[in-house]
Amino acid sequence: MRAERGEMSLGPVVAMVLLVGILATLPIFLMVDRQERALDSGLQAASAAEDLSAQNVLRNAMTGAQVYFADRGSFVGFSPDVAAQYEPSSDFTTGAAAPGLVSIRGVSDTTIVMVTESGAGALCIAATYDAVSYGRIDATSASSCSGGW
Repeated sequence: MRAERGEMSLGPVVAMVLLVGILATLPIFLMVDRQERALDSGLQAASAAEDLSAQNVLRNAMTGAQVYFADRGSFVGFSPDVAAQYEPSSDFTTGAAAPGLVSIRGVSDTTIVMVTESGAGALCIAATYDAVSYGRIDATSASSCSGGW
């Protein structure tokens, strides 16, 4: 049936209601996207902060190991108990690495490897004599700790 002059048919009214509904919900979807991006940004910042903290712990641990090496001429004997005397602000183990816990590995006369965990995964630091290398791996030898942080 055809609408008479001055009357509106149902089709255009429904189309207008749908269009207004879509336009009204658009800002909600845009806000959700913004909130998700802000959350991702916050998580990345937290992960970066954990990474920097883990790097600092390893640098301090290596400083203690290098002082030990300078005193003794060897890394042999640099155990968790000894390491705690040279770097009391860190916790040491010969077992698995964990956040805030430095694992001492690959100790020989001239090399040492230390590993810890951060939010982004494993970080290692190794010394051969006084040459220090860094990596993002759960290293067991000085040669495998490479690639930088």
